Amino acid sequence: MRKISIISCFIFVFACFVACKKPGKSAPAKFTGCRISQISESGADTSQKTVYHLYYNSDGSVSYMFVFFSQSNYSNYYKYFNRIGTRIISRTVNAQQNYTQQSDTISLDAQGRVDGIIPSYYSYGYDNNRDEYYYDSVGNMYLHNAIGYSNVSSDFIPWLNGDPTMDSLSENGGQINVTHYWYNDTLYNTGNLTARLSDLENYGRAIYTPKHLMNRAHYSDMYLDSVKTFNYLLDTGGRITTITESLPGTVVNISRIVYECE
Repeated sequence: MRKISIISCFIFVFACFVACKKPGKSAPAKFTGCRISQISESGADTSQKTVYHLYYNSDGSVSYMFVFFSQSNYSNYYKYFNRIGTRIISRTVNAQQNYTQQSDTISLDAQGRVDGIIPSYYSYGYDNNRDEYYYDSVGNMYLHNAIGYSNVSSDFIPWLNGDPTMDSLSENGGQINVTHYWYNDTLYNTGNLTARLSDLENYGRAIYTPKHLMNRAHYSDMYLDSVKTFNYLLDTGGRITTITESLPGTVVNISRIVYECE
């Protein structure tokens, strides 16, 4: 099972819409009528990229995605999401559609939120891998446990004013690393689909969503201390078209978003 590491993926907003808050208004205007159809990721060398094509069900949920790697075409794959009652069966299939690489069972709580994932690939019977998600009384995901063999990795995430303020990762009770987050208080997540790209790829939906757009993340462990910054380009409709992630003096990731509109 691929562990979902909240620490390792700083971007919360690959599939979101953005509007600027105006003085005197308690909430931003929401943009409707469009949804993400493609996300392209690259480093400073934009010729080496990964492209995510998203396809939807009639209710607006993600039906499947096709993931294209320009640097290694043999790795291309489809990811399908099939809702059955309180479960989502997720299948990863190679681009030739002749081999299922992995299938996962995603369980949902009474509010339709992801509360667990169990992989069904070959090693499940031996290592009992699973992920567990816990929410507070207002719906914020504050704890994620990734369990495998005898190890338990836990992300603890406190919230303030609608945004996660940090992520503290520990393993078997001992802290491994911590990331602190800062946000732009005039840029908001809005729209009908808000998720990190890693959430979309694994679940087809969000696990948690901040109210604002993050502009800085400070990551530290016993070996590394780094600050990543985020810059956004918006179109005239208030939608994110480009996200640039940078370490001091270096662009490490560029995400370009394409929309389909009614």
